[in-house]
Amino acid sequence: MYQRSQHCALVAAMVLVGAPVRAQSAPSVPVNVQPAGAVQIVLVSSNAAEKVLTTTDQKGQGSIDGAVVAKLGSLDMIEESCGSRKRVLLVASNGKVADRAGCSKRSIGTFVSGTDRTLKAELFTPLPRPATIPDPAQAKPSTPPIQPAESAPSSQKPTAAITSAPAGACPSGAGLIGPKLDLPEGGKTFEEAPLLRECAYRGLKDVESGQWIYYKVSLVNGQVLKVTARTRDTYFYPRQLYLRLHGPNGGRVGDTSSNESSTILELQYKAGESGFAYLAVADVVGGTALQISIQ
Repeated sequence: MYQRSQHCALVAAMVLVGAPVRAQSAPSVPVNVQPAGAVQIVLVSSNAAEKVLTTTDQKGQGSIDGAVVAKLGSLDMIEESCGSRKRVLLVASNGKVADRAGCSKRSIGTFVSGTDRTLKAELFTPLPRPATIPDPAQAKPSTPPIQPAESAPSSQKPTAAITSAPAGACPSGAGLIGPKLDLPEGGKTFEEAPLLRECAYRGLKDVESGQWIYYKVSLVNGQVLKVTARTRDTYFYPRQLYLRLHGPNGGRVGDTSSNESSTILELQYKAGESGFAYLAVADVVGGTALQISIQ
């Protein structure tokens, strides 16, 4: 009986020693880029060394090998635009982004490996859309244009030029006087703040008394955010327009207000690190002209 037990133990030990050891690998990390499009996701480490991790599809989706970024901790996400080409750079703590002629860079947040389950990249500017080519089988035969009969000159006045632009595109000549984008509905917290692009905006409605609404602007270390506002041309009794600027951690870095009509208010903030600055507005916002510029 003793010899049989010894034999079983020996066989079990041989099985354990000979069994293959399965290496643990980190799961893949889903990637979601918005606005959707084909974008390279590039890891920048060891100064300027670059490694392409993946290229998203036309829906802005893809995945990266989690093992590659598993031990890199917090990675800065930089949007690099070189004409129509865009890349999202994941910059490690020892990485340095190379300067390229004709390219611009903006910080769009951070990705923390081991904590963030999805890499979400919100691009500052949309990707160009390819032109749609009609199916020849569905194309209608062209017909010669019908020549209108001569008539007396019309007395109708020409339609006024449109001063607004499609959502997300800053109109040419935008400013405190001139075409503007509609100011989007702000978030009630820093976390809900929508992104404002460098452009001029028109306030659409006032904010309930005692409430702040928040927006965010993407900045690279060293850039200066300048916010200029013109109050609406009316008597405010007794309310006024309030503006506040906050740094990446939400701390207040400047504020101003006025209850006078057609008054210019200005605030500036220089980024000490790449990330978001936050603009908070309150009270008389409707009819306000607001300009966001980055230097």
